[in-house]
Formats: sequence, C-alpha cells, structure tokens
Amino acid sequence: MTDRPLWTLRGVVETTPERVRALLFALNPGPVTEDNGFFLLGEGGEQGMTLRGGPDDFQCVVDGYALSVRADRAAGTLSVSGQWWYQGVYRVGPHPSGALVTYEVCNRSTLPDLVVRGWQASMRREQRRGAAQRFARLGGRLGCAAHPLPDGA
Repeated sequence: MTDRPLWTLRGVVETTPERVRALLFALNPGPVTEDNGFFLLGEGGEQGMTLRGGPDDFQCVVDGYALSVRADRAAGTLSVSGQWWYQGVYRVGPHPSGALVTYEVCNRSTLPDLVVRGWQASMRREQRRGAAQRFARLGGRLGCAAHPLPDGA
C-alpha cells in the first residue's frame, strides 16, 4: 500500500477557489446530482448513485462496489475510496487564473504496486481521456471556463 499518487490530474477553473470548494463539499444524504455530490459524477455508475451517512463520512454503491466518501473541509479534501485498491483525492487551491483542481489516485491495496499497476494503467488512460469532459462539465456547472492542464503542469 502507498499513499504516493499513482497519477495526478490537474485543471484550472476560472472562478474563485471558494466557489469550487462550495461545489466540492455540497454533500448531503440522497441521490447524487449536479447539486449533491457533483464531483462524484465522474466515478461512474451515476444512475441511481445515492449518498448515505454524513455530514463528513458517506457511503454509496457504484456498479456493485461500495465507495466511502470523506469530506475533510479543514484540509480542503474530498476522498473517495473503494473496490480493493482505489482512493481518489480531490483538492482545490488558488491559481493565477482562478482555482486549481487536483485529483490524485492512490493505491490502497496491500498487494505490491507491480501486481496492480497493469490493471490500473487502463483506468488511468480512461480518466485522462475523460478529463476534458469532466472540466467542461465543471465549468458549465459554475458558468465559467475550465480545462485540464497537460501532464506535468
């Protein structure tokens, strides 16, 4: 198990970090929608996804897998953990053009990294391809421009 990110996606949202954080932490028990758990919409299986628990720790089921969702408002993070290895962590910080959104994926498995890395590579490619759509949806929801940054930026 490692807390070191396997991969990181970053993007800029051309509004204040406070507006993006408000959407990040808009979490209440009930169906995941554009107004409730917006950042979870990219986790797959959105149809019928329902948050239970709260106000900081939630559970939901996606495609038959249980996910744990933790909102740490003091640290400014939203963590999504599930299946047998996955943890995704969202952070929002300042950027000269507005807000920087960072999404890190970590391996939480007790298996050696090499055992799971091949399988995870396909998920990484899928998430990178979907990054432009995710940021476009985020910008549309907040009424501003938003776009992913190139790797390493």
